[in-house]
Amino acid sequence: MLDDFNRKRSQRVRLDKARLLAALPPGNPITLLAEEEFQAGVVRNKAIQPRTPYPFATGIVGFSRVGFNGARTKAFVVVDWMSKHESGRYRIKLLKSPENGQWEISYVWA
Repeated sequence: MLDDFNRKRSQRVRLDKARLLAALPPGNPITLLAEEEFQAGVVRNKAIQPRTPYPFATGIVGFSRVGFNGARTKAFVVVDWMSKHESGRYRIKLLKSPENGQWEISYVWA
């Protein structure tokens, strides 16, 4: 699982924005930022500033690529979040439920 995660981390991949938005619930308050927008509006400002195009944003969440074990029943992902007041990084282990096939959080490292 971690080998797959580390291999994927070394490769840059661009997400299909339309496909990702189509998978979200209707009326969601999510705005996807391109890498360029993220770098210009967040990294250079060190936070979400009122002068960015998203003055009412409560924060930004970033996800790493997901690493899987060979059977695709375990997964590992890193989640970063930033807000005006706090930030953090979580490493999350997920397990796929054999009963319903849903992914469930197994362990979180902060």
